[in-house]
Amino acid sequence: MEIFANMKASAVGALRLLVVFLSLLAGLYSGGCSTPSDQQWGHLAHLGAPRVILISLDTLRADRLGFYGYERNTAPNLAALASESVVFTTVAAQAAQTLLSHKSMFTAKYPLRLIHETTNADLKKLISIDDPRSFLVNTFQDLKSESMVAGLRSHGYKTAALVDGGWMGRESGFAEGFDEFDQRGGHLVRILPRVYDWLSENRAERFFLFIHTYDIHCPYPCRKPYNSLFCSDHEKHISLAGRCGRRLMKMRLTDLDREAISNHYDGGIAGADAYLAELFAALKATNLYDETLLIVTSDHGESLGERQMIGHGGLYLEQLLVPLIIKFPASWGVASRIVERPAQLVDVMPTIYEACGLELPAGIDGRSLLRRSQEDRNEHRYLVAQLTYKEGRQQTSNLAKRAILDPGRWLLIHDARRQSAELFNLASDPQARFNMADKKPPELSSLVAQLASYDINPSSGEFLDPQPKPTDEETERRLRSLGYIGN
Repeated sequence: MEIFANMKASAVGALRLLVVFLSLLAGLYSGGCSTPSDQQWGHLAHLGAPRVILISLDTLRADRLGFYGYERNTAPNLAALASESVVFTTVAAQAAQTLLSHKSMFTAKYPLRLIHETTNADLKKLISIDDPRSFLVNTFQDLKSESMVAGLRSHGYKTAALVDGGWMGRESGFAEGFDEFDQRGGHLVRILPRVYDWLSENRAERFFLFIHTYDIHCPYPCRKPYNSLFCSDHEKHISLAGRCGRRLMKMRLTDLDREAISNHYDGGIAGADAYLAELFAALKATNLYDETLLIVTSDHGESLGERQMIGHGGLYLEQLLVPLIIKFPASWGVASRIVERPAQLVDVMPTIYEACGLELPAGIDGRSLLRRSQEDRNEHRYLVAQLTYKEGRQQTSNLAKRAILDPGRWLLIHDARRQSAELFNLASDPQARFNMADKKPPELSSLVAQLASYDINPSSGEFLDPQPKPTDEETERRLRSLGYIGN
């Protein structure tokens, strides 16, 4: 279709879209639209989703989007999509690092389960690992657990991924299950033209298309005019090229520096959002928009000065909570709605499976978000994240540090290696700033017990030490620019 080949950048008026979104949002909350009851959610799968597009906007935290309560209109086009979609308000990543989180998403399994299936290690063994960073990379680059993408392909779906390189490459095992895998990257400005070419050739097929970008990731690339959208004084902007990761964490940042980084981050969201407007326009021009199950999410969030940290890899709310927008095919008749019940990234692939009419494999931790019956109302009462990777100023990786979130109530971060805990009362401290573990409230022991129920049971099998995989020069360059290796 020529429309994809001839797509050109088009400026969409943010103010006009905001007005449209606010009017639609009012209808979403008013109850004027009919929405499926909880019992009806489970019956949608029989309709079948012939086409699925999953978009991962790497490093996008939920609370930096206007429709998640942010005061800035950083993403008017995502807001317009959200007004036509089902939006989940509380969604947790299972790890705040690109490689770990995406592997957990695509397998629908918690990180500790993935480690156990590949190395036979339990929590006790993980506590004794001397080099946890290398262990994590070696393990997650070569998991034995099968990606759920392979199941889509085996059921007749044409599968393709266009990703931004770095951890998201063949060397990290992400090509598994994909008929076509393009890791040339270059951010959305270069990825989307390849997406349009692929869609032009495959729009008549049943397909699963995965799109991933680092447009929002450190060093927070912020193209014109979005670099001036939230910060007009460019003298406040400090260059972060080559400084992501350890170097950035060890810099002495002033309040103006942190403000500039935060503004650049928001500008990066706006720039990526404008590219998404082009993608949505292309889908609409060829009628794919109404025919497609379209999901937008992220792998993790980002600290932007909270706790004196810039970056991710830890287990705090700003690093774990991500957006999740699901637009169903128009023929399904699913009205837009906001779902307050918690969800996790391990739920994404089970939701796609059920939407495609496929049976869920055994042994997964995720659950389809279509199955929201009265009996399941309390599922995912707790949200779980596991492992840290190069966290904070000390760049610490910890295989035995885990978090459990009781949304709106409690966040517990527990370190089994050091037998230490951080506990936050979210009812009085919604941003989790004040650790009250030393006060030993009764909730502490119960949450520690709940968290332990997600740990791997003691293993009697032989430990299989994961071996390093060679990394090509381009992947190494990309990882260095993103702050994952070196510096």
